[in-house]
Amino acid sequence: MSGRTTVVPFRGTDRREEEFQSSARPLSSPAAAQSALVSEASESFVWFRTVNDVLPDGHVPRSVPASMPAREAITLMESGGYSQLPVCEGKRVLGVFSHRGFARTVARGLGKCVDPAALPVEEFIDEPPTFAPLREEYANLLDALDKCGSVVISGPDDFAGILTPMDVIRYQERVTGEFLDLQQVEHAVRWLIRRSVPDDLDLQAVIDTGLSEKYVDKARPRNLEDMSFDDYVCIVRDGRTYDRFSHAFGENRCLAAYKLEQARDIRNIVFHFRRPLDDPERLTLRQLRIWLLRCRHKVDARKEAAR
Repeated sequence: MSGRTTVVPFRGTDRREEEFQSSARPLSSPAAAQSALVSEASESFVWFRTVNDVLPDGHVPRSVPASMPAREAITLMESGGYSQLPVCEGKRVLGVFSHRGFARTVARGLGKCVDPAALPVEEFIDEPPTFAPLREEYANLLDALDKCGSVVISGPDDFAGILTPMDVIRYQERVTGEFLDLQQVEHAVRWLIRRSVPDDLDLQAVIDTGLSEKYVDKARPRNLEDMSFDDYVCIVRDGRTYDRFSHAFGENRCLAAYKLEQARDIRNIVFHFRRPLDDPERLTLRQLRIWLLRCRHKVDARKEAAR
């Protein structure tokens, strides 16, 4: 195994970073290479989805000295909720101590009369660390995270933190969770409409009635997949045909319409990137999703009972 340090290529302005980059082996990744080419092509390149975005708010770097016994480091990890800890000598990061590295080293054998837990953590560093700056796009680091389980931020002598796969998962949930919830909401509404009016001709008649006032001077959409969410709201809340939907959306038409209008408004905020949802809106979206899934379960249960 080479003792040289791995670093993700980037165009730095700090002289120490450039010196470190010139003496290190770059991470072999097409995405990382593309990132380097783009940054070289334009000095005004704007970085998106960077490591700095992914690291948790209030992230406080924690490291341990190379001489710390493994027993103490494991206790620290368990009490602090860490999956791994950077091992430092002064300000320089030597590697990362983790449960995985500890187990692999013990499995390879340490000789007789050796207490693994008493050995210093540096004995369990079985591969050189991967470094990346805070401004690196985190997508370039996925292969390194998959292989090593961590990436040290930001360089060998200016430790800023450690990036783990769970940091990326939590970030992805934070930025995409609302879109996935809304996808389920829209699919559930479409499914409930279709199950409520299964006959195509009947469904067209219901659509014509519900959209008659909205589409006066233009052709109405004929397929549910071609409609806007507001179209679904108009169809379901129409008092002339709500008896077709009451078994799916509930007996109270006004309450069902109110909930669907809430979903529509939240959908417009999210899908048009107007602003982040606030906490009450996130809670409302979660409750709407649960309500619609419950409606689906009720329709399925009634269908099974009727067999």
